[in-house]
Amino acid sequence: MAVATEVFTNNAQTTVSSGGTGAPASGTTETWTVASSSSFPAIGTGQTQQFHVADPASASEKILVKQVSGTTWTVVRGDEGTTPVTHAPLFTINQVATAAWLGSALTGLQSTGDTTGVKDAANMNGIANLGANLILGPGTFWVNTPVILASGGALYGPRAFAPMGSVRDAGNVAPATIKVPAATTMTAVVTDAAYTAAVGVTNPVPSSDIQIAGIDIDCSGITGGGGHGIALLTQASAIVNCRIRNSPGHSILLTDTSATGNTTTGGVPGSLNECAVIGNRVYQPGLNGIFVQSAGALGTDGYCYDNVVDHNFTGTGTSIAIDQCSGWRVAHNHVYAVPADAYHLFRASNCWIHDNYADNFGQNSTTGITYFGFKIQPSPFGTCRITNNHASTKEAAGGAAGNFTYFSVVAQAANQNNEVYFAGNGVRRITNSSGTFVPYSFDAGAGGSMTVRGVTSALTYMTGSPATVNTGYPTLANGPVFPDFHSGVTTYTTANPAGTVSATLVMMGLALAYTPAVTGKLKITLECGLKNSVASTGATAGLRTGTGTAPVNGAAVTGTLAGKDQFGTGGPSTGFPAIIMLTGTVTGLTPGTAAWADAALSSNVGTTTLSLVNVYAEIQEVA
Repeated sequence: MAVATEVFTNNAQTTVSSGGTGAPASGTTETWTVASSSSFPAIGTGQTQQFHVADPASASEKILVKQVSGTTWTVVRGDEGTTPVTHAPLFTINQVATAAWLGSALTGLQSTGDTTGVKDAANMNGIANLGANLILGPGTFWVNTPVILASGGALYGPRAFAPMGSVRDAGNVAPATIKVPAATTMTAVVTDAAYTAAVGVTNPVPSSDIQIAGIDIDCSGITGGGGHGIALLTQASAIVNCRIRNSPGHSILLTDTSATGNTTTGGVPGSLNECAVIGNRVYQPGLNGIFVQSAGALGTDGYCYDNVVDHNFTGTGTSIAIDQCSGWRVAHNHVYAVPADAYHLFRASNCWIHDNYADNFGQNSTTGITYFGFKIQPSPFGTCRITNNHASTKEAAGGAAGNFTYFSVVAQAANQNNEVYFAGNGVRRITNSSGTFVPYSFDAGAGGSMTVRGVTSALTYMTGSPATVNTGYPTLANGPVFPDFHSGVTTYTTANPAGTVSATLVMMGLALAYTPAVTGKLKITLECGLKNSVASTGATAGLRTGTGTAPVNGAAVTGTLAGKDQFGTGGPSTGFPAIIMLTGTVTGLTPGTAAWADAALSSNVGTTTLSLVNVYAEIQEVA
């Protein structure tokens, strides 16, 4: 039986024509006849509404009126723990507000303590069916069937009103926990009518403007069904400051497809539009922690930030997965102890993905399988901004040879022209294994293009990364371009190389090693002094680059010319050397393939010895 709503009218009063004069036990149900019901609320006989009355001459007894049919009332004597008393014939009654109602208005609906889940589920659904806001007081509410919310409805717990509006600032507030009894089959603990629509409802109408805040949900008793914590087929709804734990399915599911597999075409412009998932804590989901599932083709828009997903190294899902990440802001989320992938953000356009943390992803690594910190699929409807995120791995015990890609940015489909802004992201590798580690991967897709802007360096390698992680390099496919890219400057100082008397160019053996990461275009600058065994005889000097083994001092000239060879006087034989600077740019190097740079030098007369001294060089990868 659902709990009824207390209703009121002003100045309600009548006399009791028959019944009520005795003093039965508390809780006794009686039938009364009254002189008139007109001044009291018209509650009918459906038992969805109720009111209380008292005899002003014996006001200690509170009497519950459950049903009204004309002048016939069904009442319960001695309600709310009061003691029935005798009343004079034709006694007067007035409507009153009771302590329990006043308390529930301030502290919320109270748990019945029924661990079978029948009573609390009935009470909550009774209120929700009326379209009223469902406010729970502290305690454990057992439910054996889903709590189904209507459009415009709200489900609030005490932590919804905690200071700072964050579940992490609400620890001292006693929670309202919705809990499922053991061995229960349940699609979702909290849901809406659209998601639970029956088979045959081929176009369920999405709910809208549902608010769920400050609720704890414990799904550990679910052994069958979908087993989700919260599942809504909705638009413009919000889930804030909730804690969901031990869901066999997804902890939080926003979707355009019902539990029976039917996708809506309703909504403005479509379901999932303008939803918000903010400040929630998810513990040990069986599938995805937060899943925005979209089978439709439209952008969805929404907000997913300040959430914590702790897999506790269990389950098989992704921490945060958004199928249609168009127009979304995904920010300040922290996911950790992740068995596989941390973030899946697909069909991403006009979105901002920033300041998220993927901590210890790929924990359950298996040989030959690739695990992703951030797996992002941009689409060509606006720039996808990916900034200031951080990813770290922690492979399974024993160091399985899984493959790990920290940031994967791969076009959603072929023949698309995408633009991505990528900057300020960092990686950290926790433990060693025989797997491969790729900091990031860009792929424009067959027949398409990808412009990656804002990249000021490849990635930041955080403290704690073994040196070997720096040997992992990105994969770049189908020609992504990086028009704003420039890496940090790598500087070199070397010992003075042996001089040469060669009349043809020979290598100095400087072996300036550099591995391009993104564009394969290097800007090289070399500054040094030039000395000559015979003053003012001619010299030629230039820069060369190549791959493979770097040439040794005195080797025949080799590699690709960077810039232009310079001709001039070879400098003095004594005193200060002549100061020279060589600069040049080389293109076409392969990202991830080690390269070298060197100086080539010759004596124009072939009889004097030319030498480089005080060598200083800089190499920078540029767009």
